[in-house]
Amino acid sequence: AQNFGGKAHFLLAPVMVGSNTLHDLLLKDPAIQPVVEKWEELTLVCFGIGALPPVPGMVVYLGEENVSAFRGMGAVGDVCAHYFDAEGDFIDTGVAERLIGVGVRQLRRARTRVAVASGVERAEAVAGALRTGLVSTLIVDAQLAAAVLDLLEG
Repeated sequence: AQNFGGKAHFLLAPVMVGSNTLHDLLLKDPAIQPVVEKWEELTLVCFGIGALPPVPGMVVYLGEENVSAFRGMGAVGDVCAHYFDAEGDFIDTGVAERLIGVGVRQLRRARTRVAVASGVERAEAVAGALRTGLVSTLIVDAQLAAAVLDLLEG
């Protein structure tokens, strides 16, 4: 945040909760609500692109059982725990209303949307992320860039 002349606002909450009721209560909590309100004002966002199946070293925040189910729905990757298929369509996984995090609509409204990924095993996920229209700037390593170009041209 300092490098971009901004101020960090920390969200001390789980990524996903067990019920819609708890979700709604947490978003109204005085420790969380100020951060949630900032999501409507985003101008620059930086996010990673997660791959399905998870690549070695990747943290599976939503649980292996959910990730397997999402894969069965056609998911190839995620951005901020919002899963999409190879065509770039976001999938209704049934957990969106229990996520404590920025939404796709809020991400889209940011003027600059920087996605970061590395490793050729993420090629399908990166290609899908590009097809969502969510990415305005992509930062990848050379091998991943070549693999993504092969997928997009093929």
